[in-house]
Parts: sequence; structure tokens; C-alpha cells
Amino acid sequence: MRKFCLLLLLVASLSTLYVTPGITPAQGQELPVPREETVVIPGYYDPPNWDHFNPYIPSRAGVMEIPLAFEGLWYFNYTSGEIIYWLCTGWEYKNNNTQLIIHVRDGVTWNDGEPFTAKDIVFTINMLKEHSELYGHAMVDSAIESATAPDDLTAVLNLKAPNPRIHYWFRDTWGGIIIVPEHVWKDVDPTTFLNNPPVTTGPYKLNMTIPELRMAIWERNENYWAKSLGYFPGPKYIVYKVLPSVDVAVTEFSKGDIDVLVSAWIDWPVLKSLKSSFPDTTALVTITDPFLHALRVNCAKYPFNMSDFRWALSYAIDRERVGAAYTEYDYAPPAKFPFPSWDSLKPYMYPDVVQKYNITYDPDKANQILDSLGFIDVDADGFREYPNGTKFSFEIAYGAPWRVNYEYALVISQCLKEVGLNAYIQPYDVSILAQKCSLGLYDTTTSWGLGTNMPWNMGDPYFLISGFHSKYVTPVGNYMTGGDSARLSEPEMDEIIDELSQVGPSDPEYSELAHKAVEVWMKYLP
Repeated sequence: MRKFCLLLLLVASLSTLYVTPGITPAQGQELPVPREETVVIPGYYDPPNWDHFNPYIPSRAGVMEIPLAFEGLWYFNYTSGEIIYWLCTGWEYKNNNTQLIIHVRDGVTWNDGEPFTAKDIVFTINMLKEHSELYGHAMVDSAIESATAPDDLTAVLNLKAPNPRIHYWFRDTWGGIIIVPEHVWKDVDPTTFLNNPPVTTGPYKLNMTIPELRMAIWERNENYWAKSLGYFPGPKYIVYKVLPSVDVAVTEFSKGDIDVLVSAWIDWPVLKSLKSSFPDTTALVTITDPFLHALRVNCAKYPFNMSDFRWALSYAIDRERVGAAYTEYDYAPPAKFPFPSWDSLKPYMYPDVVQKYNITYDPDKANQILDSLGFIDVDADGFREYPNGTKFSFEIAYGAPWRVNYEYALVISQCLKEVGLNAYIQPYDVSILAQKCSLGLYDTTTSWGLGTNMPWNMGDPYFLISGFHSKYVTPVGNYMTGGDSARLSEPEMDEIIDELSQVGPSDPEYSELAHKAVEVWMKYLP
């Protein structure tokens, strides 16, 4: 089995592995719902709030509401390449890509029985434009001039500039625009509204949360709108259950108390052993992950704001050692580009770009760059000081208990120390680390990885670079409401993003601009 590591800083595009047993009666903690009708999914960190399901403000619960309750206007099958129209039946651009018309599916309903209409789309867009505190505000307000609904099945978005990609914002629910019901949200303050219970269009609705049991219960919506189309889930209940450790998870899985284990937390030999122990009731499934595990850096903080320093970090990291650190795989070949080696992305692996910006292990070159930047070991303690002679060290943060992030952080720290950089690793609760990254209060991290939208959008390099526009950057200590948490501010990056944003893949200028986009990203290595 193969995975890829970029060490881009990057370290690896993981395949995710998980085991699913047959449902058996609970032998541990009693569930408040019938076990034979329930799938139990484990989590490993306490949500910041058990009663908060607003997708547009910080500290959302994060207890499976996104995949179970919210839905996108359309989906894309990344294996077959098929577009799946869902809450909409299609879209079209007019007036030189300055107007997007969305055609809403008739018959969709919210889980309270009210109809889903174009007015909900328009309301959501206008809500995001009017409230700068909300996630997505910067993205929406910078691109959309106005939104109207001439009828219940037609939403018209008038754009501030030509943009042939706005429809991607509504694909699935990961990182895009989640439509909220106007009839629920119109009379509340969206900056404080907890959205509990969430009114959504998805197949599951919230039954209850039980903080003292660290458990959220989702119940199948028996009136789910897509049921008439032949789409209806089997399990009546989904239980999201927070466990204190991966050891407890393995024990509960062995007893049939939970139904899923994921290799990011569980050692690969343990998963294989469980499969051998329960051959008739378990499945071992591998999925090639488009996310590259990466050492992400805070480009708003010195010295990580210097591209030369970032390249020094890259040259210092031995990707072969990093790729061997995680025992889930036999080998993880280093990636040469900031996206996975899918066939659909190979046209963008430009040989001249990789020759000019070669992501490789070269500690001598790392030392040369660091010396030239004035980072010298002046007191002979083995670690370099700042150019002014003061002590220099930095943190590699990782989200516990994600073992893969720890393993990579440990090896990267060792590599960096070999070129005199005092990089130490520090675990954080995942929710705390997410807040630190959003606020810019971090040095580097092996969590989150490099997950641009390029793989999800049929290989369009615009989605590799778009999140790195400086318009998203806020002062350190303030939440970002859009863009990548690297907080890069580079005029050349902004320029190519602005150019490519107005050109679609079918336009004649696209090929040249796509090439430049990949080259500029590699140059600045955010």
C-alpha cells in the first residue's frame, strides 16, 4: 500500500483505514436507544459545546452534525467523476460569468416539514454578507454583490466580478456554504444563535446530547425528503460517543460497543489483529486520502513569514524518515507537489516547476539558507539563535490523540534539530488547537495537513491557491473568517489568484494561468 508525503513542508497523504464490525448487543455502557438499530461512532475529544450547532461561529459542537444533518446543493463523485445534483438540479452562468443562476429541486423539505426554497439560499448569502463575525463572510462579501429569488425554485447571485467557480461553494458541506432555513434564522442573531436543535435537510436529526455520558444521539428523519427518490439510511440511530483513549476504543470495539475504528488513532497492527479476531463481522477498508500531511507554518509570524526560511525548513526535513514513521504503511514516497498523485491531477505536475522548486531533503542547503538569514549558533549549545543573538525555539503543535500527527511531529522535530533549529513538540486538545490556528496563535503544526480544494474540484489549480489570498488575513489574535490559516500575504500570490478567478478551465488563457498558479505556490511554499 502506498501513500505520499509532501513535506512541504509535507508529510503525507494518508490512506484512512477503518474496521466495521457487525452490530451486537451492548456489553458496556447502556445506550439510550436500541443497540440493534444503532451505529456507534467513537470520538476522542470533548466538544467545546454540546449544545452549539451553528456552523458559522466558533466552537461548534462537532459531533457529526455536518455529515449527518446538513446537505450540499450538489455533490461530486471523486471516483467516477459524476456530478450528483441534490438540493439543486443545476446551475448556469450568464453575463460573462457575473451572474449565477441556481435551479432548486422541487419537493425538498427541512426536517421540521417546511419547504426548502431559493429564498433560503438568498437569505443565507445575505446573512453572511451582513455579519462580518461569521465564518464565510469575507469570501461571500468579496464576491457577491446581491442575491435574489424571483421564485421558490430560482436563486440569482449577481457577482462583483466575473467568477466561473461560485457554484463550487455549494458542493457538499465541507468548507463551503451551508444553507440555513430562513423561517428559523430570520428572527435570531446569527452571531450568537446556537441552532439547537438544528433544522436541516439531511437524513438525521438531533435526538439529544448527553454531556455527562459524552454522547450525542442522532435519529433518522422518517420524513426525509429524498426517501421518495430511494435514498434512506438503514440505521435508525447514529450515536457519537467520546471515549477517553484509543485503548478504551479498542476494548469497546472488541466487545461490540462501538462500530468503527480509524487508523489515524489506532496502530495498523492492532487493526489487522482485530480483523483476524472477527473475520466474519468486520471489514477492513482503505481509502486514498487527498489531504497531504504537512508541517503547516504561521506565515504571519517571524521568521516563518520569510519564504527562504520556509524553504530551509523544507530542505531540513527528511521525508523518507517521516514516511517511515507511521507504521500504517510500508512506505510513503515523498510528494513533489502540494496535491496527491491522482490521475486527474497529473496534468498539473509540471516538470519545469519541480525542476525549479525541487522539494527534496538537502540539510546542507538548509544550513546555507539559515546561515545567510543570520540564524547562527553563537553560544555553541547546538541550537541557532535569532540574528540579534537571543535564543530561538519554536513549537510544533499537534492535536491529541491523533497518533499520526504525533509521529510526524516527532520525526520532523528531530530533523530540524539536526540543522540547529530548536523545534519542540506540544500536544493540544483538538478544539483548542483549532482555535489557536484560526487566531494565528501558533508557530507550526502537523495537524490539519494541506487540504486545499484542488482535488475536490476536478484538478483546477485555482483551488490550490485561492485560500492564500491576503484579503482573508486578519491581525494575529483575531479569528479568520475565510481562507487558509497559514495567513500568507504575498502580492504575487494575490495577483495570480485574482487573474485565475475570472478564467474557467474552458477559457483559452486557462492553461498558462494554471501553470503560473502552481509555480507561484511552490515559490512561496506556505
